[in-house]
Amino acid sequence: MKIRYLLFSFLLITLACKPDPKIPKWDVEALAPIVHSRITIRDMVPDSNLRVSPDGDLSLVYETLLAQLRPDELFDPLNKSFSNAINLQNIDLGSPTVRDHVSLGELSKGGTPAGQFIIFNNGKMAVVPVFPPYYNKKFGVDATNLFTTITLDSGAATLELKNELPVAITNLQFALKNKISGSTILQKNIDTLAAGQLYSEKFSLNNVTIEGSLEGVLLQFESPGSDTNKVMIDTSDKILITVKLSDLVPRSATAIFPKQNLANDTTITTIQTGNADLTAIKVKSGSMYLDAKSTIADKIELDYFIPNANKNGIPLSFNESVPASASGSLGSAYKQIDLQDYTIGLTGKPTDIGVFNSFYTILLGRIDSSGNLITLSLDDSVALETGIQNLTASEGYGYLGKDTMSGSHSAVLDVFNRGISGSINLESISLGLSVENYIGAPIDIVLNDFISKKQGSDVSLTWGGLGQNQLVPAATLGTNNKPMASVMNLDINSTNSNINALLENQPDLFESNYDAFINGSLGTPDYNQFIFTDYGVDISLNVEVPLSLSASDFLLADTTNFDYEKIDADNLLQGGDLKLIAENFFPIELIVDLVLLDKNGNELGVITSADKIAPADVDLNGRAIVPVQSIADYPLNDENIQWLKKSTSLIFNVSLSTANPPQKIKLMDRNFLDLTLSGDLTIRTP
Repeated sequence: MKIRYLLFSFLLITLACKPDPKIPKWDVEALAPIVHSRITIRDMVPDSNLRVSPDGDLSLVYETLLAQLRPDELFDPLNKSFSNAINLQNIDLGSPTVRDHVSLGELSKGGTPAGQFIIFNNGKMAVVPVFPPYYNKKFGVDATNLFTTITLDSGAATLELKNELPVAITNLQFALKNKISGSTILQKNIDTLAAGQLYSEKFSLNNVTIEGSLEGVLLQFESPGSDTNKVMIDTSDKILITVKLSDLVPRSATAIFPKQNLANDTTITTIQTGNADLTAIKVKSGSMYLDAKSTIADKIELDYFIPNANKNGIPLSFNESVPASASGSLGSAYKQIDLQDYTIGLTGKPTDIGVFNSFYTILLGRIDSSGNLITLSLDDSVALETGIQNLTASEGYGYLGKDTMSGSHSAVLDVFNRGISGSINLESISLGLSVENYIGAPIDIVLNDFISKKQGSDVSLTWGGLGQNQLVPAATLGTNNKPMASVMNLDINSTNSNINALLENQPDLFESNYDAFINGSLGTPDYNQFIFTDYGVDISLNVEVPLSLSASDFLLADTTNFDYEKIDADNLLQGGDLKLIAENFFPIELIVDLVLLDKNGNELGVITSADKIAPADVDLNGRAIVPVQSIADYPLNDENIQWLKKSTSLIFNVSLSTANPPQKIKLMDRNFLDLTLSGDLTIRTP
């Protein structure tokens, strides 16, 4: 499997945006966003009020991402095209059947004595006299409701003659001819056809043209009569004539073509994935297409689908109609289907066993002339090109094979420049490497080197785990089909390494070098593995500085611009509340005061709320895992309103509410507090 890896730096930023006021034109209670701000642990600058107290024990944990290893692509983008042609030889003309008859009354016409006797005795029992030879008795055979002309390379016709007359026919010579051209299609001599007897024979039709207007010719026939036996004479008795055409391979035809499939093609496509055996992929990008050009004078319906592909449980298929060609112009059609987010099975056809990295497509072509006569020739065809374009995958399932990921990275460490006051015991500082594996296969991580760098002064880590395989188990899939990481922590402290020397170097950055081996120690292939291009392996550097802090002494502050005129340009505010919507990802309960400043930066006043901001949900270690939303109300009085009208900036003063009893929590570099200030205001119409 070809995998490229992207390394991303870890970055946390403070966001602020201008208010989005709404100016009402009548008396209204207006709820509109005024200010948005994000406060993070990075807002702890030297002027922040952060004090040490024995009442609570806080730990600041600094975490930086050393590396993110991401599979850029699971395989090279797949491009495949397949050519196909539907020719007239593939079209089934069906088995047109022509039926006709000649009656005893028709045979009796002409004034012969035998004929006059038959007509005179119609409906009576009588002895039928001998029929003398008749010659060239013609009758029409109409097949124009089936075809006008068919020119065949090959084919067959089955001739059936049934004698329903009360007497035998002898010396019968029958021919079937094209009425317009007069050409003979088939001819047969029969010595005797007894009363009630059926004759049937199949004839080859090679290089023959058959017209829809046919003519049956009794070139000659006679009858010995009924001897001395009386028979019922009925002039409506017939000689039945049936011609069944079959096995037709036309060169050209003007006919009504039966509804039929012209093509049913299955094509196997294989993805090159190195030594991986994938059972399925989810498409990141790509498309399938169909391009058709037809000279056939009838509409062609094409169905194209991938049976093992589905999206939201719906199989992938599409239909396209190719218009009939007309006036020398081709009927053409093109269709392209976006494959993004389709899941495609890669285990081949249903009957395949032990097949991987392969899927199949099916193309069906059909014609339905809907009872219309159309003209086709041997040169008529539908030229088809189908294919897959730029197919890439965001997810892969199956055995991932064996692969190696290598990289190096530098991470800035400024944990000692945070404006933090308090006792910091270097001896108790610990450094750890956290490896989060989001790939559904075991990975062996090898840390080759780890260096503390400070203005050209390098100190390399001395630790027994350097150069050793550290096994990280496979990730698992959660209920939302997202990878749940398997985590391995490497603890590096003063008892098992020279970490003190690395930190006392007061490094500007740490530099690391590592290798990762997918399925490195796995013996038997595991076909339940998975890999997502948006997830990979995250290697993080953690530095923990235990701090003993009182919750009541911890303060964060953030200043943002505030333009009152955008809220109330006509100075018509009557009253209402300010509402603060807080999204808290700090593991602590907070109180937020609103400090209003004038254009000179002087404090106008402080608006407070009785509501507290709930802490984030935490794990067993006191580490924030899910942000929690709270809403705090700030009622406005006349004095507050005057402050607001004069204010040009606003400070969010965020303080810890006193913990009782003090509780140890862990602050992470990624903790944040999102604040959106809205106004539920009553504004008078001018």
